[in-house]
Amino acid sequence: MRVALARHDVLARAAIEGHNGTIVKMTGDGVYAAFRDPVDGVSAALQLQQALADPQATNGVALPVRSGLHFGIVECRDSDYLGSAVNRTARIMRAGHGGQVIVSQAVALLVTERLPAGVALRDLGSVRLRDLANPERIYQVVHPQLRRDFPALRSLEATPNNLPQQITSFVGRERALAEVRQLLRNTRLLTLVGVGGLGKTRLSLQVGAEPAKDLLQAGAQVKVLASSRESLHVVGETTYPLSTLAIPDQRKNLTIAALTQYEAVHLFRDRAIAAQPEFRITDRNAMAVADEVEHVSVLMH
Repeated sequence: MRVALARHDVLARAAIEGHNGTIVKMTGDGVYAAFRDPVDGVSAALQLQQALADPQATNGVALPVRSGLHFGIVECRDSDYLGSAVNRTARIMRAGHGGQVIVSQAVALLVTERLPAGVALRDLGSVRLRDLANPERIYQVVHPQLRRDFPALRSLEATPNNLPQQITSFVGRERALAEVRQLLRNTRLLTLVGVGGLGKTRLSLQVGAEPAKDLLQAGAQVKVLASSRESLHVVGETTYPLSTLAIPDQRKNLTIAALTQYEAVHLFRDRAIAAQPEFRITDRNAMAVADEVEHVSVLMH
């Protein structure tokens, strides 16, 4: 298997770099890459799938990898790509099965007329991904030399649950999300503690959307994630105090690039665009945005 995984990495790198892609990071048994043109991304995924289908290329070990592609605006920081588009791409990929290449509607709209000969897109319909908001229309990339039929996509609809669909996107809190997941591995009752309006319920739903299936299978090992303004004072309880999102310091003369690095500004911009689609942060309104973000934060306290 070690030899097979090494061959996987070699084949993945060749497919990505051979189609003008950039490897952002290797993730153990996977790879995260970026492309300027989504057609290159689709072509790279197809090349990788065909290469992995050859037993001689994988040391005789079957490696049914899944590929997911999405198109959106990202932020480059310290040789990494950040933003909601990155998270959505990961969730799209996780909805697929080994050997399957799936893409979002954003990608489909850009590549439909430019696909290689013999390659087509199959509409798999809208699915509810594990971010609880905005169902995504998913398409499977169909190639004559690759497997065509797969089980239903892995989505919230495919797993019995009572998690309500959210009308707003999940912005910021990536660090809190990771820390809460880690705490849940070691405690059966975790309570998110914080003042009203801080986002405790939204964070709870976001975490709960990802292991819904795991909880059902766990039986007696079911864990509880609660949110409250105060701890429940139950034996065995672990608490996680939730802080406010990072806000800019108005005493500094912030550039737009510096301003938009703050989580609170990302949230403000996301909600502002929802109410007024043409809204943009500019040099003229940057300080007003910083003032408004700080004002909202004070109200939340």
